[in-house]
Amino acid sequence: MKKSIQIAPLFIALLTAWTVSANEGVPQEGLDAQLEALRMPANQAPLGVNQDKLFSIQDRYTPLKNRHEFSLSGANNFTPDSLIVSRQMALTYRYHLTHRWGLALQGAKSFNALSDAGSSLLKRESLLPKVDYLKASADLSAEYHVFYGKFRLSSDQVLYFDQYFALGGGVASLESGTHLAGVADVGLAFWLGQTMTFRFGFRNHLYSEVRASGSALSYNLLGHIDIGVLLGGGGS
Repeated sequence: MKKSIQIAPLFIALLTAWTVSANEGVPQEGLDAQLEALRMPANQAPLGVNQDKLFSIQDRYTPLKNRHEFSLSGANNFTPDSLIVSRQMALTYRYHLTHRWGLALQGAKSFNALSDAGSSLLKRESLLPKVDYLKASADLSAEYHVFYGKFRLSSDQVLYFDQYFALGGGVASLESGTHLAGVADVGLAFWLGQTMTFRFGFRNHLYSEVRASGSALSYNLLGHIDIGVLLGGGGS
């Protein structure tokens, strides 16, 4: 037992001396190069790592901080006056303060036409429906990304998205004049690569309109689809 105890420290000393002598011939530059070669690019797995595991731990693929987003959208009003059909085209500018918070400035133009009920009234009684319809609007809102997620399209393709909601206010130009308005928006924002975006959601538009009985609050639910582009460099 005493012999084995004395041999162990001697063996460790010889092994340490051999390791030091083996590394003396390797220049520091060579060691730095070897360490650099071990580094992997962001969101790229080393060889032998399953792609599924990479997707599950991947950081945000499309950076948003300090970036500008411009989008064109089309919307349909699901709750207009029964006598008209109303749709919208809008341009939106978004500035992403962080990956979660942003500001959105939107200007929209409405396109209105008589519904079947309105056309029937016009043909039957030669009366043009009296409706205080929306002509245009502009608003500013604060947007918050609730969570970041991914859709798996195939074994090696993933679609990234943020679920968001926004609240804000602005003005609405109606047949009767200009009125203050409130807006709320909720939906999904998809990031197509580093620059393209696709959104769909539901937008609530509230404003006061003039009716035969007097002023009343008008509630409008619009379903919208947006196609846009991201500009500027992302931050961490």
